[in-house]
Parts: sequence; C-alpha cells; structure tokens
Amino acid sequence: MTIGIQNVTIIANSIDTYLTIINNSGYVKKRGYYMGKKFFIHAIFAIAFIFSSCGSDETILSSELGDLNQFRNNEVYSIIMIPDTQRYFRAKNGDEIFAQEINWIVKNSPLLDVRLITHIGDVIEDGKGDINHPEWSRSVKIMQKLHDFSKESGIPYSVSLGDHDYNGDEKPYLGYSAFVKNYGKKRYDGFKWYGGSSNTETSHYQYITLNGRKILHLNIECDAPRNTAFKDEEDQLKWAQKIIDKNPGIPVILSTHAYLTDENEGDKFVGREPEPEVKKKNRRKGEDRRGGVGIWNELVKNNDQIFMVLCGNYHEYNKRKGDTGEFHQVSKNSKGRDVIEILGNYQGYPNGGDGLFRILVFNEKDNTLTVKTYSSYHKKFRKKYLDTPRASDYKININMKERLKV
Repeated sequence: MTIGIQNVTIIANSIDTYLTIINNSGYVKKRGYYMGKKFFIHAIFAIAFIFSSCGSDETILSSELGDLNQFRNNEVYSIIMIPDTQRYFRAKNGDEIFAQEINWIVKNSPLLDVRLITHIGDVIEDGKGDINHPEWSRSVKIMQKLHDFSKESGIPYSVSLGDHDYNGDEKPYLGYSAFVKNYGKKRYDGFKWYGGSSNTETSHYQYITLNGRKILHLNIECDAPRNTAFKDEEDQLKWAQKIIDKNPGIPVILSTHAYLTDENEGDKFVGREPEPEVKKKNRRKGEDRRGGVGIWNELVKNNDQIFMVLCGNYHEYNKRKGDTGEFHQVSKNSKGRDVIEILGNYQGYPNGGDGLFRILVFNEKDNTLTVKTYSSYHKKFRKKYLDTPRASDYKININMKERLKV
C-alpha cells in the first residue's frame, strides 16, 4: 500500500488521538506499560482507523462504480484515456505525478477490465527540434512501465501524435522524426494486437476486443495532414480509410489529438475545431492540415463503422481559472447513427495536470457508457459541470449490441 502525503497527517492525528485515549485508560503505569484488554482493543481500532483512512484504490473505485465484481462478466469493461501530459515536464515534481498516473493505471486496469489504454497526444511540451531532447527520454522512461504491462497482460496501448510532439519550438509543423524515434512502429514490435502504421509512422492502428467483438482502433496524426506537397508521405485520412476498408464489418474507435474544442460562441458550443490556421513560416509548404471539421466530413461522418472519437488538445473554457479541457457530444453520422465524441485535456490545471485522466466504463447490461475523471495525484474523482457537455462525470446511453452491428 502506498501512503500519500495527505494521509500522513491523518495517520499522525490518529496516533495522537489514540495515545490520548490510551493515556487516559488507566493502563499506563510509572514503570512500564501493561497491555490490558482495553488497551489492546484501543490499539486494534487505532490501526484499523489509520489504514481505512488511507483509502484503497478498490474502495475509492467501488464508491463511484459500484461492485467491482461486475467487471468479471465481459459485459462491463473499460477504456482508459490519457490526456495531454506535456506540462508534467515543466511542473515541479511533474515526472513523479505522470509516473504515479501510469502506475495507477497499470495497477488498477485488471480491476476495471481495461481493454485499451490510449494516450491522446502531446506527450511532451517541447523537444526544441532535438530528437534526443531530455523530455523524450523522460517520457519514454515513464511510459516504459505501461509498455511492459501491455507486454505481460496483452492489453493494447497507443500513443497519438500531438502538435507539441513535432520537432520545433512554437513551430510545431516542421517534422516528426523525434516522435517516430520514440513512439514509431518499432516500439510495438512483437505485440500481436498491433496492426501497423502509415508510411510516416505518425498514424497507427491496433486491434482490441470488447465483449468478444474485434474492434479496430486508429490513432490519427494531429490535424490529419493531406501532405499534398510531399508525394512520399501518405494523406493520413486516405491511409485511415484504406485500413477501414481492409476491415469491413469491424467497429472502429478513433483517437486523435485535435478534434473537439470546449469553447462556446454565445449560447452555442463550437464542437469540432475548424481547420487550423498555421502561419506560413510554421507550416511545411502545402501540408494542408485538417481540423475536427475536416476529419468529421472526410472520414467519420460517412464511415458507419466509426462509433467513437477520443481527443485532447483544447482547453479554452474558463482558461484563466484552469478549469478547462472537458467536452462531449453525441453526433449523427450520414446513416443517422450515433457517434460519441469525447474531449479530455487537463494541462491547464495545477501540477501540470493533477494526474487527471478519464475512465470510460461500458455496461452492456444497462446500455450505458459512464465517463469518470480521476486524479491519481489527489486520489479522488473530479465532479464539475454535471449535466452539461463540459461535465467531468456523466452517462451516455448506448446499446453496444445494436450500435456495433455494421
């Protein structure tokens, strides 16, 4: 059991309280201690109180999700969504907070029957054009525990390319060699669930299983560039379409870095981000990048196999207060069927992100998707903006048996 700093105070106060009880019990003598029955009972209660105060992961999870035995019947399972981790590399003790998050996920994935762990991108803050920049090696060191866990457990994981993962400082679209070196296809050698990558190694695909069904998971490079001026580099959405076409009838989950925004215009939410405006000096000539609108129109809307899109990047709402980066919506594709779209990004919060990540729990018994947001740093669930599209804790009705018939 790991005892956090917050619990040290609880333990200290508990010990002080019970020493007071013991001292007043009449069993402390001038020359030595006599452990009578009452003393023993007090000691037992003290120990029980101390350890119960620490709060095990199982206790915290069951208080929010109910009996964890429900995750043993295949009809209840989870996906873990790791949002932008970039600011941990600038925050005091950020590496430890990021590592604590990964350790929690590794430890508790079996409890929640996790079927996929997807990092949404912006792994680092800024590589400054150096493929050997320390932020890369620090991230790889932390992510190695997840890599080893995946190898042992068979639970797939993935890493999307975010705008901060390109080479450059404030010039994000100057190349991707550092990302490929650290999170390219070579990293997944030997994993049976890994399918392959685009020829740039900036988009990838994996296979996962949900209640006995084979599911295709796609990671699409940030803003899905067309690469029209680079004939040797694939258009990322054309590549994705090719992979979907090779897997007819298989449902698809899409992870990409920039897709939804949490902004609003008056009384309306913006929803999907428009095509990004990148200054010419920062753009590789002719790269022609898409935003969330382009990804929806050119890939998601007309592919009924895609039933979910997960993303990060944006954190605009209430930005000055660091209370940003959450949004979700359910859209109708060209066949009138639901597509669940979820944004999570906590880089604007204290400590580089407070160890926050999202747990997506699918329950095929009651046809729901429950989305929870947990802080491994504070050891508690976040609850804000309930019953709104910016909620951190909510349920979406989805009949998986019906929706996954494609």
